[in-house]
Amino acid sequence: EDVRMFLMQTSILAEITPSACRAVTGRDDAADVLAQLYKRNLAIALLTIDIEGEPVYRYHALFAELLNLQLKKELPGEITELHRRAAEVQKTPGRAIFHYFSARLWDQAAQLMVRSGMQLLLLGMYKTFRQWYRTLPAETRNHYSHLAVLMARCEIHHGNNTAAYRLLNEANEAFIAKGDIMGEGNALSSLITLSYMNNDR
Repeated sequence: EDVRMFLMQTSILAEITPSACRAVTGRDDAADVLAQLYKRNLAIALLTIDIEGEPVYRYHALFAELLNLQLKKELPGEITELHRRAAEVQKTPGRAIFHYFSARLWDQAAQLMVRSGMQLLLLGMYKTFRQWYRTLPAETRNHYSHLAVLMARCEIHHGNNTAAYRLLNEANEAFIAKGDIMGEGNALSSLITLSYMNNDR
């Protein structure tokens, strides 16, 4: 039963490491459990050893789907907390944001999007960022005005300059209202760049 519980709780992870499993389940023996599952060939594959020397596993797709269904059926009240714990130990911001969204922890997701937004866009994650932005509740989007500047960059990337102008102007007005001089400068800088690209006079 304890192994079945471990499997359900860790089924939310895309890539499974001992440290992530310890965080999600609270079990200090997570590494041993994973090693035994792999040794017994219980629908788990070893993908690689990461730069920190941790083994990285993944459950077989159909098995993970079954476990996730069981988790939702048997432990629906724990899912938000499991995703929160998973988000806090992710090594990449994209995966952490995914878990925050899964837990509907909108503020945490938005804060990480602001902090890591430029990094994500430099990695070419424009489409993903747009989906995240549109999924956030309007109240959260409006509270984090820097998100609008990042979203404007996504719109520019997709050739939607009119939408980018609107987002940047809205963000600039919000920054002025909040007295956020750095945010205002960022929005104005982006507006100037956009105008230059369009050869505005």
